[in-house]
Order: sequence, then C-alpha cells, then structure tokens
Amino acid sequence: MNPLLSIIIPTKNRQYTAVFAVASALNILSDQIEVVVQDCSDDNRLRDLLKATFNDEPRIKYFYSDIKPSLTENWNMAISNTKGKYLIGIGDDDAVLSSCLEVAEWMNNLGIDTTLSMHITYIWKDAYIGSISNSRLSFSNKISGEIYKVDLPTEINKKALNCGFGYTEDLPNVYHGIVLKSLFETHKKRCGYYLSSSSFDVYNAIVLSAYTDSFYYIDYPLTIRGVSGKSNANRIITKQSHLHLQEFKELYVPENLPKIFNSEVSIAESAIVALQDIGRDDLIEKMNIAIVFGKTAADNLSKSHIFFDQYRKAKKHNKLTNRMFFSYFFSFLKDKYKASIRNILLKVIFKIVPGADHTLGKFTSRTRVKAKDISEASAIIQNHLLTHNHQIKFNEKILTLVSKKYKWEK
Repeated sequence: MNPLLSIIIPTKNRQYTAVFAVASALNILSDQIEVVVQDCSDDNRLRDLLKATFNDEPRIKYFYSDIKPSLTENWNMAISNTKGKYLIGIGDDDAVLSSCLEVAEWMNNLGIDTTLSMHITYIWKDAYIGSISNSRLSFSNKISGEIYKVDLPTEINKKALNCGFGYTEDLPNVYHGIVLKSLFETHKKRCGYYLSSSSFDVYNAIVLSAYTDSFYYIDYPLTIRGVSGKSNANRIITKQSHLHLQEFKELYVPENLPKIFNSEVSIAESAIVALQDIGRDDLIEKMNIAIVFGKTAADNLSKSHIFFDQYRKAKKHNKLTNRMFFSYFFSFLKDKYKASIRNILLKVIFKIVPGADHTLGKFTSRTRVKAKDISEASAIIQNHLLTHNHQIKFNEKILTLVSKKYKWEK
C-alpha cells in the first residue's frame, strides 16, 4: 500500500545536516509517510550513515546518483522515486514538523490540491559567519492557525509581472508546501519533466498555478527552513551564488534580462521558462524587468551604468521607463546599506551588552531562540505550539487571504 505523504530530501555533500532532516521526518510516527532521500554527493557514505543511525528503517527510501546532476535534476529524480499521493520537499538542512501529516490527511479528506504554511527559520552555526543570527530559531509571535483560501489567478499574475519576485509567498510550492503528486504528473505529460530552469522552486511555484484548483495558506508551521554554511540561501547572502549556478551544464540568460547570472536573474529566468512551459507568453511580455535590472545594478555598483544601458535596450513597451530603473536602483541600494549599518550596530550592542538580543527581541514581531542544532530547534517550536495551545483551525471558517503588497510594486 502506497503512503499518503512522501517527504522528499534531495541532498549533496551535507551528510551531517541530512541526518537531522531525515530524523525530523521519522519523528512522525506513522506508516502513512515515506522519506525519499535523493543523494548526489561525491560518494554514497550517507547510505551507511543513515543505516547506522536509523538501522533498517523501512520508511527511508535512499537513492544515489553519481552522474553529478544539477539541483533541478536531482529534484526531478526525487519526485520520480516517490510513491505518495501528496508530496512535501525540504532541503537537507531543513526539518519537517508532525503537523505536515495532519494537513495531508485533511487535504486528502477534502480533495485539496495544494497548501502552503508560514515560514520559520533556523540558522545553522556555520552560516553567516560572525553574524548574530547563528544557531537561532526564528518564528512569528503570532501563530493563529487560521486557514485562508488564496486567489491564485491574482497571485500568479502579480508574481509573473514582478519577474518571479515574491514567489515564496502565496503560490503553491512543493518546497516547504504540500502538493498533490498528480499535478506534477500532468505537467510531465505536457513537457517531459517535472521541473526545469536554474531555480526549481521558482519554476514549480509558477507551473503548479496552471494545474491547481484548490490552494490554501495555513498560518501555522509545517516545516523549518534551515540555512547552513553550504546552502544556496547562505551563498546568496555571502555573494557566492555562482557556486550553485556552476552545477548546471547549460544556462542561458533570456534576451530581456541583465547579462549576468546572479540570484535575481535566476529567479526571472526560471519564471520565464515556467511561463513558457504553461503557455503564458502574455505574462512574459508584461514583465516589469526594471526590478531585475535595478536590483542587479544596486548589487554591482561599478557596473551599474552597463546594466542601465542593457535595460534601455531590453525594455519593449512604454510602461517601462528609465525613471523606473532608477527608482528600483536607489530603493534596493538604500535597503542594502540600511541592512549593513543595522547589522554593524547590533553586533556592537550585543558585544557590549550580553543578553541584549533577548531584550530587543521582545519589541519585534518575531521570537528568536538559541538552539544548538535543528533537532533542538524542532523540539523548541513543538513545545511552543503545545504550551500556547496553538492549533490548526480545521473545523472553523476558512478565510480569504488579503494579497500582500511588496516594496517593488510601485
């Protein structure tokens, strides 16, 4: 009998954190799950490590590939090896919480296609070297448990016009979301693959919108998003995103994007590929590429004039003006320097006044707690949910999600 929920964990050369990710899934004491570990590391020693740690746990399905696939290709292989009716995917430095099976059961009973949950994060000790964020779990002070129906046509139009920016919010996503596997199978019949492009998570968020009939956001955590030293999130922060992009055998920059392959261009490229694959060329023509050019120029000041010149040649309709480029350029530049100054000040304060981080945390919208690893972080959030009696409101009225407005939506 096939499981209800497949928990996908693609992994590469992060055996230490991968064991924690697998352990978080196995903490769900049910035979309704399987844990698909798709390993493309330099060697398969993770197989022996999993066996030594978890004995012959039958719910672990380990697969190894030595063909050095890209991250997107590894995710494609992972999905192909699943047997569950529903899928949820995490990175090998992330964790799942027990609530994900509850939600999958609720979705199955009501015939729901996709759900997304609130973000909570854990920064591993080797990430953001020297930062005040290391070894910390961060989550919202307000966990309502409310369920919201999402107006998906509105959201996909917004995200597409904004070149994919904001894709982690209010779009279906197998990465930290729960998705009916048959949606991916339908797409594969159409295109020959589940996922494509340089950013699989951008791609699948947009592609799934074409096949999803029912999509809900749950104001309650189902997973923890980990950031370790070798993660792509940490690479972006430390300006090393090129290490991720080097894994791809073929990459192309669409003609209407900056002639550089950074994280912003990767997001926009993936959005374009996804829109092409679902037949939404109409949205590609309307993309506000001033966002991508402005952000890229702000991150590459010495070449900002080059990106402005590329923008002038790339913009194809009258709504894209030179003024828009400079508006985004200065907006992102301001944010960049504000964040740098803030981090410097906080480091100085915390060094002079030990424990100041705890005091300041009381005046913010998020709780930040020290945890030695993601396993301890999982125990902390589970205990927090229990002691504060936070529950998902499965039996209460489903609300309508109010679409968020982002800083790049002028």
